[in-house]
Amino acid sequence: MADVIYPVTGRSINVRYADQNDGTHAEVVQITGGGGSSNVSINVADGADIALGSRDAAAASSDTGTFSIISLFKRLLQKLPTLGPQAASASLSVVAAPTDGIGNGTREYNFAAATRTAIGATSSAAVAIGTLGTSREVMLVASSRCMIKWGTSGVTAAAATDTDVLVLPADAMFHLRVPNGVTHFRVIRDTADGFLRVTPVA
Repeated sequence: MADVIYPVTGRSINVRYADQNDGTHAEVVQITGGGGSSNVSINVADGADIALGSRDAAAASSDTGTFSIISLFKRLLQKLPTLGPQAASASLSVVAAPTDGIGNGTREYNFAAATRTAIGATSSAAVAIGTLGTSREVMLVASSRCMIKWGTSGVTAAAATDTDVLVLPADAMFHLRVPNGVTHFRVIRDTADGFLRVTPVA
């Protein structure tokens, strides 16, 4: 790190923090006179600066307590995520904003806009997706393995051999973010009849 110099206004004195090449700085008062300048070293002992703290200070136990900068920094380092699963107390928490339709890991559904479509050996007719929320997300639940084709009101019939379909396993709950422009779907069974329920997220 480079030396840090703080000039003293109105006086021929600079307060310079000289890099000691060991992660620390030593305070040096530089006095400038008519014949040049001279340095007077003032070393701040480890721990002497209460706000800064000492190198062997323990990590802070909270974010808002009265701790030194070094203690707070050590607490921050402990909170940084590492590879692999971590306990909640040793990780950074991320909480989704409620406006994204997901909230704190839960969803609010528009059950009044849900649809229930029979799954058979031939493709269903085009079914309109219920009113979507701002997240444009739906929950899909099917009683039998099926293939769902998405599109507009003119979406073509679904076939079990199609590649442009969503394959939904039986009794699985799957959340899908519906692309812009998609308003309808058709569904066809794999091997057994059943029902597909599509419930928009509010």
